[in-house]
Amino acid sequence: MAEFKHLGIFLKAKRATTNFTQGGLAGELGNVHSQFISNWERGLCAPPTHCFPKLISLLKIDKKELVRVMMKDAQTDIEARIYKKKANKR
Repeated sequence: MAEFKHLGIFLKAKRATTNFTQGGLAGELGNVHSQFISNWERGLCAPPTHCFPKLISLLKIDKKELVRVMMKDAQTDIEARIYKKKANKR
């Protein structure tokens, strides 16, 4: 199961620096409930792809920084899968 720990921490920090509440951000995104924002920030899931353009704009996110954060989560997930598989083969 993929985790989005780094993305969650990043999004929460960006939301805080732009003075949005979870409910306020959800309202700006449209058809999104504040519980989804909470789930993103806790690293349980990532925002759907269609939300990224608006999130980038609302939270004043640098696209390259967002990619870097998401790649860090992907690397963590891949390493966990690889090292777990190696450990099981012993």
